[in-house]
Amino acid sequence: MIAFDPKGQFLYVSNGNNNTVSGYKLRSDGTLARVPNSPFATGSVPFGLAVDTTGQFLYVANYAAKSLSGYSINSDGSLAPLPGSPYPAGTLPRAVLVTP
Repeated sequence: MIAFDPKGQFLYVSNGNNNTVSGYKLRSDGTLARVPNSPFATGSVPFGLAVDTTGQFLYVANYAAKSLSGYSINSDGSLAPLPGSPYPAGTLPRAVLVTP
């Protein structure tokens, strides 16, 4: 799965085989550059991704871990885990949606 921030500056990709999320900065020429410290650890089998409408937070549904990881998005696109993350999310979550 993939998710863009609302400004189209950053792209995030779930890596289910290695339990991480990779972050990229979209350059003006259309190429991608990894953000600092990417990839970022998640729970087991990260699947769905969502960035909130302000572009400040990324959420990841961790399918096998039955949890939701939350991150703040730094100005350089890198991620920092939110306090208490990951959060319990019921049985086998596959997707996440953030509304204003």
